[in-house]
Amino acid sequence: MPAPGCGALTVWPLGSVRNVTAVAGTRPSVRAAASGTADVAVNIRNAAQGAGETGETSSRMFASAQILSGESLHLKAEVEKFLDRVRAA
Repeated sequence: MPAPGCGALTVWPLGSVRNVTAVAGTRPSVRAAASGTADVAVNIRNAAQGAGETGETSSRMFASAQILSGESLHLKAEVEKFLDRVRAA
């Protein structure tokens, strides 16, 4: 049974004009499919690389945010100490 939309398969004797024409006609389609597959593979590779870079960047930003948060807490404590001394004076 042929694939949907493909119609019946007719086999012509090797060397016949119809057989050569049919095979030659499929070459551009096969090349186009192979080229399209290669393009998809490149796009997937680029997307994976971009996702990896995004993950690395977000990890660095998270680490920086944690450091900044720690410094902010330290600064808050220092300001509170200073204000306590000012109030006591």
